[in-house]
Amino acid sequence: MIVALARFHSYLINRTQTFTTASSHSANVTLLLLNLAKAYSSLRLQLNPSKTEFIWFGAQCNLNKISPAYLSLFVDSSTVPCSTVVRDLGFLLDSELYMKQHISKVTSICYYHLRRLCQIRNYVSHDREIMIQLVMSLVISRIDYSNSVY
Repeated sequence: MIVALARFHSYLINRTQTFTTASSHSANVTLLLLNLAKAYSSLRLQLNPSKTEFIWFGAQCNLNKISPAYLSLFVDSSTVPCSTVVRDLGFLLDSELYMKQHISKVTSICYYHLRRLCQIRNYVSHDREIMIQLVMSLVISRIDYSNSVY
């Protein structure tokens, strides 16, 4: 099964997300986009093609079967290419949901904050509780964010 995630930005509404499932031969994301554009126009809104992105989720063998015609969308005479990685709720999701980019990003941010904390540890060495609070707020909260969203 292949799942498509399309995240459409309008000019006044921050974000609309649409999920659909389709086989690689019958996928019609463009029709989905047209229906969404009609719904927006009834509310006097329009899609923002510069912020619109979409991604296909699935196993690599299924993703390879997707026709090149379905690897781009047309939004207001603009072409939106299929993304390999999208950001959603602070997560970096790749097409196979391995989350390699997300793990790499969170790891680098946590190491950055740990290095900064090592630089200031002499200034807060007299109070261990402060250092614990700093580690909890800067490092552990970023790691634990994944648990609260899922």
